[in-house]
Amino acid sequence: MLARLFCYVLACTSTAAFAGNCVVNNGVRVGDCSNVHTGPGQFVISKGGSYSGVYSSVDVRPGVSATISGVADHAVVQRGAVLFVSGVVHHLEVKGSAEVSGSVDSLMVDAGATATVQGVVGRVGGSGRVVKRRGSIVDGVESK
Repeated sequence: MLARLFCYVLACTSTAAFAGNCVVNNGVRVGDCSNVHTGPGQFVISKGGSYSGVYSSVDVRPGVSATISGVADHAVVQRGAVLFVSGVVHHLEVKGSAEVSGSVDSLMVDAGATATVQGVVGRVGGSGRVVKRRGSIVDGVESK
């Protein structure tokens, strides 16, 4: 389903996308679109803030605290970085700290890293710490 959604978002050129005070219609940006990213390629987040868009790859650099919404195929949170995920991420690799309130298909948490889940995560791997908040769903099981 994620692949279908991801392909649909990338392929549709005649629909509008809304994010905050930004509208993207047929590739034309109107409004404050400084934190809106569309299209393929790696998106490197090197300063804190909230970012929205469609990403093939996201890299959150050390020392950065950021929020992403939208759709990402792969995201990496470097050591010393913090990422809040409120959208959909296919594969999330955490070397720092992440908080998931959206949906992640595959979550890999490295040793010394922490991921807090408030949303839905399909699979979890790695030797890092995973905190499951009440109501979250991990590996198909709801946390009580």
